[in-house]
Amino acid sequence: MTKSKTPPKVPKAKKKNFWHKKFKDKILDPYSWLNRRDHPEILKYLKEENNYAQHQLKALETLKTRLFKEMKSRLPEKQDQEPIPIDDYFYYKTWKKQKQYPIYKRRHRLSKKEEIILDGNLIKTKSKYLDIARPSVSVDHKILAYPLDDQGREFYNIYFKNLGSGRLLKFFISQATSDFVWANDNKTVFYVQQDKKTLRAFQVYRFDITTGNKQLIFEEKDLKFNVFLSKSLCRTWIMITAFSSQSTEYHYLPANKPLQDLTLFCRRKANHEYHIHYGDGDFYILSNKDKAFNFKLMKVSEKSAKKKGSAYPQSLWQKLIPHRSKVFIENYEVFKRFIVLSVRREGRQEIEIFDKEKRDLFKIDFPESIYSVTLGVNREYHSPFCRLEFQSLTQPKIIYDYETAKRKLHFKSQDQVKGAFDFRNYISLAKYATAKDGSKIPISLVHKKDTKLCPSSPLLLYAYGSYGISMDLVFNPSWLSLLDRGFICAIAHIRGGSEKGRKWYEGGRLLNKKNTFTDFISCAEFLIQKSYTSNEHLYIMGGSAGGLLIGAVLNERPDLFRGAIASVPFVDCLTTMMDETIPLSTGEYEEWGNPNDKIFYDYIKSYSPYNNVKKTSYPSLLVQTGYHDPRVQYWEPAKWVAKLRDYIIDDHLLLLITNMKSGHFGSTGRLEFFKLFSLYYAFLIGIEQDLIC
Repeated sequence: MTKSKTPPKVPKAKKKNFWHKKFKDKILDPYSWLNRRDHPEILKYLKEENNYAQHQLKALETLKTRLFKEMKSRLPEKQDQEPIPIDDYFYYKTWKKQKQYPIYKRRHRLSKKEEIILDGNLIKTKSKYLDIARPSVSVDHKILAYPLDDQGREFYNIYFKNLGSGRLLKFFISQATSDFVWANDNKTVFYVQQDKKTLRAFQVYRFDITTGNKQLIFEEKDLKFNVFLSKSLCRTWIMITAFSSQSTEYHYLPANKPLQDLTLFCRRKANHEYHIHYGDGDFYILSNKDKAFNFKLMKVSEKSAKKKGSAYPQSLWQKLIPHRSKVFIENYEVFKRFIVLSVRREGRQEIEIFDKEKRDLFKIDFPESIYSVTLGVNREYHSPFCRLEFQSLTQPKIIYDYETAKRKLHFKSQDQVKGAFDFRNYISLAKYATAKDGSKIPISLVHKKDTKLCPSSPLLLYAYGSYGISMDLVFNPSWLSLLDRGFICAIAHIRGGSEKGRKWYEGGRLLNKKNTFTDFISCAEFLIQKSYTSNEHLYIMGGSAGGLLIGAVLNERPDLFRGAIASVPFVDCLTTMMDETIPLSTGEYEEWGNPNDKIFYDYIKSYSPYNNVKKTSYPSLLVQTGYHDPRVQYWEPAKWVAKLRDYIIDDHLLLLITNMKSGHFGSTGRLEFFKLFSLYYAFLIGIEQDLIC
């Protein structure tokens, strides 16, 4: 008779006294020693946590497998991206049902014959991780450039493939970011290099794909600034943007003359953000100058450039679209005859068109009342159409081409959901909770038509609330596995995002950060008070900075929730922000504050989840991280869980799962993505149905 295996014990991390000292303040950090990547003691502890979690979730294996099969079953046998027209070609991606990665294809406009230019499923790597970021063809369509990361540390090799012979070129770019643009000579590529320790994107190089020669052409010295590259839609200029969360500066050079020196567009200034596009002799500038907190659109003639200093100082700019207190301009694109603006009006996404010749501004109407609409991929400056992406919590993504001259939407394609899915069986709602200061917080909900909205209904509340990133109403096919089991899914559009404009973001950053957490708590309380659910059936979820949110609200109101999921959570924020050698420190001062200033030190300390764990009862908690995560290092969630184990006074589940092969964004490949979310949802359903404690 074989003896049964002894169940793993609850992992217990060792305590090793370490004190952080600053401003005459001392903080005991007994788990600081976990910050030793690849040390055998660390690897042993993380393995123990993984084994413990696997054992505790063993009762959910059948459910997890069923959920994974459900998610896969919704995939069509083959799914093609709507082709993107670029010159004489259509470019698109195809997914096959059982494959992890997309297949990149093209066909000539005059032919129906497909050409595979890159198959992600055939790329061999030493690890199980593979990220293919933004492949791009040269202007003459003969060379494909594609960045690859095979570790999850966000360092990419950029390879060049001759599309005629199918062979890789001899020279490639090593260990850079995935950000690059082609010059018009079809041999010069500009790319961005990041700092090896902090990941700050700070250098721009010019690279010759025929010789392998590279030259540094721009370096950003200010530690608060990063850089990225762009190219005007009309292919006239290559642009370098140096940016922080509160300031911007552009430099540019001719795409036809890639060896020419850079020109400064407008010198940076504190609290001035601007963005530029170009078309037919004019630069179009989106700017928040003169207290235009929701931005206004301006322009300046290329001919008016000054020879010294900033080529286009603000005194030369002419107003096109004034600042509007209730309309936030998020994004825009300049075409030959019109400008497309992606805006938010009172929290709702809209698309506006500005006719250059008539100087007429109008809004596009859509058939639904609760939806998300954004600019799609547009690659042709002279096109009479602009591509848009429309979706909602109940409607899979639809691609439209909008014909501006006729003011007409042309349906192109819609993402397919295989099986019995019918969007009419689901209902989306827009509600508002009241914040502590009286502000109205939007909440978006979706549920199946026959689900009862009552205190016994399980509800998953999701939010992010940082960096001005808005949580849009995108269709999430994985949610169907919850909705079809009677769950309600909800998004809290809390401060720290930009759903209600720039002031909504400002209200949730720096010394206003706690509004993010109290807004979320107000949303949870609203949902309970209105009998959409109860605290016995309310679950919460967030990732990265949204994981900070989860940690903060669990410390503040653990009684409100039955279960929580924190993915790659930024929970040791005070320690991280004090360490200038790692990501999420100096470059993040304008988001969180600089802890070298005592005001910010005290404020961050007052909400940092790791520093505010209490001796109390916490809800069941699943914490997931990636060992190679360069943004939120694995030791943050590991330290947090270790400390929680010291303080919790109940026997609710507390699990830490570390993916030893992944980075910040989890495992690559869509099937691996389904595996992760089948785990998350099995955890929630298991708690709700008392399958696990």
